[in-house]
Amino acid sequence: MLPRYWEWIHPQWSILDPSLHTMTRLRKSSALLTSTVLALGSTAPTHLPKRNAEQVAEALCLHSHVERLCVIVFSTGAKSIEIVQANIVSHYAESDEMYIGNPFSLDMLALVSLGAMP
Repeated sequence: MLPRYWEWIHPQWSILDPSLHTMTRLRKSSALLTSTVLALGSTAPTHLPKRNAEQVAEALCLHSHVERLCVIVFSTGAKSIEIVQANIVSHYAESDEMYIGNPFSLDMLALVSLGAMP
């Protein structure tokens, strides 16, 4: 599913770096970002004419998993750049509009000091 993400999703919304965001590094850094990327990668073939029921079921299952992880992450108040990246990537996938930031991501960036000017 990660190769599908890089092939189908990344060319449209290049938020992540393929050399940095490998499966090994994703799995070590963030369950939410890993699951989000895999869910988006699993969604790509469901839009093709030759999709099958298993691909659709897999995509739905992964998206459901991401939603459950979001509940845990947001209810515990966890903060990290990976959470912001997952939020941005998932927003891009849900909308064709240009992402200009939502209050959650902007607040979290400020809290983890990534939005601060040097």
